[in-house]
Amino acid sequence: MTKRITIKDVAQHAGMSLATVSGVLNGETRFSEKTTKHVWEVANRLNYMPSASARGLRSGASGERVRTGLIMHIVHMSNVVPFHDRNQETDVYRLSWQARARNLFAIPYCYYKQAGFQCPPLLNDLIDGAIIGTPHLEIVNTVKAKVPVVLMDVPFSMDFVDVPMVNIDHRYGFLTLMGELKKRGHRRIALVCSTYLLEATFTSPESQIREAIENAARLAGVEIVPDYSLVDSISLKNHDMKMHEYALHMAPAIRERKITAIVGTHIYYHLSLMKEFAELGIRVPEDVSLAGHSLGFTPPANVSCIFSDREQLIDMSLDILQEQIAGKKIRCYENLLRPVLTDGGTIGDAK
Repeated sequence: MTKRITIKDVAQHAGMSLATVSGVLNGETRFSEKTTKHVWEVANRLNYMPSASARGLRSGASGERVRTGLIMHIVHMSNVVPFHDRNQETDVYRLSWQARARNLFAIPYCYYKQAGFQCPPLLNDLIDGAIIGTPHLEIVNTVKAKVPVVLMDVPFSMDFVDVPMVNIDHRYGFLTLMGELKKRGHRRIALVCSTYLLEATFTSPESQIREAIENAARLAGVEIVPDYSLVDSISLKNHDMKMHEYALHMAPAIRERKITAIVGTHIYYHLSLMKEFAELGIRVPEDVSLAGHSLGFTPPANVSCIFSDREQLIDMSLDILQEQIAGKKIRCYENLLRPVLTDGGTIGDAK
């Protein structure tokens, strides 16, 4: 039988007094950031959870745990493409709204690695389950040890094979796109993709989309020309510069019909390229076609793309989480949402 971890064990492993550890885990703010982070790291690593009697003394409740209707939505912020943080905030609000329709109350938690994972509601057994939108292994391991978990829009990893996940079926989406491009006569295209890493231990958030694009192109018999592709560390800071330089590089190839379409892992690249090309006298889609990927609540009106409906993604995640909370057996660990090809007027016939 596994020995239950007590607060004394946490104090011993942290090398700190019982009073300090207790104060930190109770949310007191009089301790330094370094001390607070260290205590939480130890508590999470040991999978510490206060005993039922201790929680009862703190809350005034007694008896067996009852469901609270509280779930957590855990995210992290990024700076890979412009407006990501704004979209992330919209995502948090929308999930909370959709959860309320199911009589659930979602508590948003934004993870910052510098501070570590500090979550008193989870520690005190107030949470029924969690939807996690970040690939931080520290968070996934800590949370799944305490409550039912669903990963939402997190790149597949062998580290997460025991956790249900809801993702986009990029393979289907880009096979659909390549079929449309080929039907319109496109045979030589370029790829725009960022290899920027939010953290050194992460896979690039666009790497799996890039892989789906490359595989779909190969199966469709469409050539992605490396010399005219931009696969680079594109971040919020250098986005405008990279797009400007790339447009200048591509202009002669487009005019000489060496490339007839550009496919990107995100529509933000194309929104910038459309402005750059306009200044260079290059027309979209008459001279070059543009298509990308978008994940949102409404399809973009001015860029053709593989569109993934965020509302459906959230609904699927909430469905699976509620089934787990109800004690139902997990029957599918990888759940895929099929995107659709939307017409934003930027795909034309190859000339």
